[in-house]
Amino acid sequence: MPRWSILILDTAIVVMCFTVFWLFRGTLSPHGYTHFSLKILTLTGIYIFSSIVFHTHHGVVRFSTWKDLYRVVLSNITAIIIFTIVGIMVNNATDEMVYPITFQLWFGPMVGLIILAMQLLMRFTVRSVFSYIESNIPKEKKNIFILGSEHDSVLLSQSIKDENQNPYKPVAFIALKEAHVGKSLAGLPVLSAKSGIKKHMEHYNVQSMLLYKNQIDIMPKEFYDLCIVDGLELLAVTSFSKFRGKESETSEAVVQTAPQINKIKIEDLLGRNAIEINKDLLAPYFEGKSILVTGAAGSIGSEICTQLTNFKCKRLTLLDQAETPLNDLFLTLSPIKGDIKIKSVIGSVSNEAKMRQVFECAQPDIVFHAAAYKHVPMMERHPSAAVITNVLGTKVVADLSVEF
Repeated sequence: MPRWSILILDTAIVVMCFTVFWLFRGTLSPHGYTHFSLKILTLTGIYIFSSIVFHTHHGVVRFSTWKDLYRVVLSNITAIIIFTIVGIMVNNATDEMVYPITFQLWFGPMVGLIILAMQLLMRFTVRSVFSYIESNIPKEKKNIFILGSEHDSVLLSQSIKDENQNPYKPVAFIALKEAHVGKSLAGLPVLSAKSGIKKHMEHYNVQSMLLYKNQIDIMPKEFYDLCIVDGLELLAVTSFSKFRGKESETSEAVVQTAPQINKIKIEDLLGRNAIEINKDLLAPYFEGKSILVTGAAGSIGSEICTQLTNFKCKRLTLLDQAETPLNDLFLTLSPIKGDIKIKSVIGSVSNEAKMRQVFECAQPDIVFHAAAYKHVPMMERHPSAAVITNVLGTKVVADLSVEF
């Protein structure tokens, strides 16, 4: 609700309460009552002034807190006091007139209490109506798994269930330990992380899993790889606390906050802070230089090439023996290369004749040697290929770098 509408509602309550109380004034006191218009305008003006001073119309009614209600109470007490003081002053000023204006001093506090009760009731009613609507209107939520079967994981599931605005719906726990597998926690089944994740995803129609950020460090690499292969999105909870109340006079209460959920980034898996590149410091080393990157189409080489496009180097030569990834890299770098001349070359670092030809044509000032077989279990089964590429290939590149 906009601010002006709250102020209008509070003012309407003042007018309504005063009018109704005025109509029944005879049942409370035998004294005559006159000057209705003057008194209602005076009271309304005082209440508007008091509401503006105490900012009672600045809050969002459906999210009213005790602080908001406290401001309403202070505003009403101030308005009653001012109205009573005005009544006393008017009574004294017009006492000797033929037709004096009489303010019954008990009238202000009595109608003020009714106004206060009605304004608080209005806020409570609006908040209750919005809460009822939010809790009863069905929202389409995304099914998710929750990693772990410990106490914190159960608290997380309950918090997500209680949060109406949360877009997620927990459907099961994925346990890293087998002790709880097959049981039920907080009404949700506990599934094994060692059994088929893909099967669980299809059965429960799940594409994402929630976990605490500190669980990343203890998560087995095999399980993480399995999640990636099966397409299970991992979401990390970075901020979450639960209200426990004061356990003693020295301990402080913990206030519940909504979980802050973010996708897991590669930096979260490093176990250290990400290294930021100081581009200004490195720029003089690359500016105007011819650079050769071997193994350019690999995971490491392609990232080196991408970073080099941020510098004003003269020429960038991409060497790899894998045709399709090298072509994909060339097409990716072409739109962002700027004034850099990019050339892709298919060849193996173990082929000395080919490498000599590359060095003669490219005349590199800097060589990034990233061509190597990196999968240890595979290379243990093919040691000769590892020696030819990783050892002899490195020697070829190093010798030619010295020569040129």
